[in-house]
Amino acid sequence: INYSGELKPTPEVLDELHNNFLLSVPFGSLSIHCAEKIILDSDLLLQKIIVKKRDGFCYELNYCFYWLLRQLGFHVDMISAEVVEPHTDGVFRPPFDHMAIIVHFGDHGNRRLADVGFGKGFRTSLCWKQM
Repeated sequence: INYSGELKPTPEVLDELHNNFLLSVPFGSLSIHCAEKIILDSDLLLQKIIVKKRDGFCYELNYCFYWLLRQLGFHVDMISAEVVEPHTDGVFRPPFDHMAIIVHFGDHGNRRLADVGFGKGFRTSLCWKQM
C-alpha cells in the first residue's frame, strides 16, 4: 500500500494506513458478478487481494485491513453494518450487508471507525461515539 511511515498503533498511523489502502487496493464486486465462490478465509483473501492484486468488496477488503491492523498491534473489532442507499428515503439495506472495523485506543473510550471496503467511503478513520 506504499506506506513507509511508523508502525505504531496510533490514530495518526491508522489514518495514514487507511488512506494508503484506499488509494492502493481497488474496491469492486467482480467476484460477485462472476458468481465466484466467496470464501472468507484469511489465506485465500490475502492471496486474492494482496498477491494477485484483485479488487474486493467490503468483507474482503475490510478483513485484509483488519488483519494488517492486528499484525501491527492495533486493538480492532469487526462489526456488521447497514448502509442507507441513496434515493431510498433513508431505507437501510439488509443487516450484515456491510462490514467495517472499530479500532480502540486506550482505556478512555477513544474509538475510530475504519472502513476501506466501501466504494464511496471516507479517506481516514472517523471518530466513533456510542449512541
